[in-house]
Order: sequence, then structure tokens, then C-alpha cells
Amino acid sequence: MDQDEYVSIRRMLDSFREISQRLYQIMKEEADKLDITIMQTLVLAGLSRNPNSTLGDIAEEMHSSNSTMSGIVDRLVKANYVIREHAQSDRRLLTLRLTEEGERKQKEAYRQIMHRLSTQLNDYTSEDLNHLISAHDHLLKQLQS
Repeated sequence: MDQDEYVSIRRMLDSFREISQRLYQIMKEEADKLDITIMQTLVLAGLSRNPNSTLGDIAEEMHSSNSTMSGIVDRLVKANYVIREHAQSDRRLLTLRLTEEGERKQKEAYRQIMHRLSTQLNDYTSEDLNHLISAHDHLLKQLQS
């Protein structure tokens, strides 16, 4: 590899870092408006997609530890957004699901975040975004090999 390729790779890394930071900032601003955290928003979304998940399932999906996720779920239970229940198949197993209030909060958070992002990304067509996703998928496969 020559110096030009190193510069290009560095620019790519800087770009991903800046985009990641900005997306985090946008999501935080929108979550703050709803008086929840980004991680709580992501857990609500995960439970919306996969009701009756275990704490371990959610922790794995969020790439987080069980102890970290336990604290997040405790706060969601206390806020009446999530219910812990014993699984019917195995009473020793606790599953999580959204309450009606949790479903409303999840939908509201999703709607706000998507509205904000669609407004800020309105210069991009669906084709542009699909091309970007394809390039990212290809890059991820290269990095995983």
C-alpha cells in the first residue's frame, strides 16, 4: 500500500467516526425530548421486534453485558414501559415484553428519530441510501474476513 491509500483509509475512518458521533448526538437529542436514554430507546425497539425476549437476548442484541442491561431494564420496568414475566415453557426463565405505555413510547421515539433523520437526509434518494448500505455491507464483509 502506498501513502495515498493510507490517506484514503484515514479519511474513511474519520468519516465513520464523525457520522457515528453525529448520529449518536441526534438520537440523544430526540431521546432526551422523550425523557428516556438512547439505550432505553434501543431496548424498547428490540422488545417491539422480539417480544418475550430474555435479558440475555437483549444484552446480546445490544452488544452489552447482562449487568448493564439489567440496570436499563430495571429503569424501564420502574417507568412502566416493560413487564418481566415467567416464561410459560420454563417458569425459571424471565421474559420481557412492552406494556401498552412502552409500545406508545417506542413508537413515539421511532417516529421522532426517523422524522429527524429523514429531514436531515432529504437530499438522498432511496437509491443513494441503498448504494451506501451496499457499500457498507461490502466493507463489513471485507473487515470480517
